[in-house]
Amino acid sequence: GTLTFETSRDTVNGTLEAISDLAGADFGGAMANATGVIGTLINNGSTAADIIQHVVGEDLLGGGIIGGIGGDGGPLGSITGILSGDIVGNLTGLLSVNVGDCGCSSSNGVDSILDSVLGATTSSQGFSLSSSGTNLTDHLSVSNINLTEQLFESTNLF
Repeated sequence: GTLTFETSRDTVNGTLEAISDLAGADFGGAMANATGVIGTLINNGSTAADIIQHVVGEDLLGGGIIGGIGGDGGPLGSITGILSGDIVGNLTGLLSVNVGDCGCSSSNGVDSILDSVLGATTSSQGFSLSSSGTNLTDHLSVSNINLTEQLFESTNLF
């Protein structure tokens, strides 16, 4: 037989609800809606094998809805691409510290900011003596500084 208007409407609505449930990973809801669609088609005397095969086989499982969500170019692929890689390293490259006109450099980016706020406890200064053929490195240690003192007494931060 042919599909009546009510059968067509119920079939389309049930199919769309099943697709929405599958996209939301609600497999129980999808099965209930698909069962409702099949029941509607059978109760109205229609042979719907071709319609159901098309909807389930090609649209859902054949790369249509599900492939569109998780496949190449889908929204999950884009989100995964944004979150992959070295996020902290990328942020470090975006931030830099302006050390003014002191003749010193700041190549550590975020590390330099953290050292300024938290108070670096050690610094290192190196020089070389070539008369004896050996290198000598002198380490200078600075006492640990309180965070409050570092923030409010340092003019280098502001």
